[in-house]
Amino acid sequence: MSPDVLLRVRLKTMAEGGRMHDIIGPAYGCPLLVAGRGFDCRFLPFKKIALGIEQQIEAKFLDRRNALSNLKVGQTVELWEGRIIGDAVILEIFERI
Repeated sequence: MSPDVLLRVRLKTMAEGGRMHDIIGPAYGCPLLVAGRGFDCRFLPFKKIALGIEQQIEAKFLDRRNALSNLKVGQTVELWEGRIIGDAVILEIFERI
């Protein structure tokens, strides 16, 4: 599965209203909120996303065309898991070959 975007992700700490625990890979999915609209995505293989630490993660959208038409490099999006649990910046949008 090829990625659609490269994200710089930072999960909120529990004190900031985020999750209680790190996300342990190799897979995870959640909606990314873009201006209030949710686009379901899957983070591609990773070992762990620690709370409060910025990490680069590749992601694949379930509806690539619709999601990418609403995104641009440098844009900040929010991670949703029943509440906002973190944010991410779009670092790169990968073209399909």
